[in-house]
Amino acid sequence: MIYTLPMTKKGTITIPKKIRDDMKSYEKVVLIKKGNTYILRPVLDFMEIAENFKTDKVFTDQEIEQARIDSHLHRDAKRYGKQK
Repeated sequence: MIYTLPMTKKGTITIPKKIRDDMKSYEKVVLIKKGNTYILRPVLDFMEIAENFKTDKVFTDQEIEQARIDSHLHRDAKRYGKQK
């Protein structure tokens, strides 16, 4: 499904109710920019799943964010048949 969404001067958009209803269990979304394409997807709060991962390595905020973006892009590439 494709929706055309108006954006306010402040950059605010309203997600259509039909999509919001599908996203009820999510409190946050991530907006990924890949070239001229923007992907809006619901995400789980990292802290809810953080206890499942154990490591002694300390990661910077930038490393964590880049790993998360790479993960989403890799998953999308697999889903849509594109090579990363």
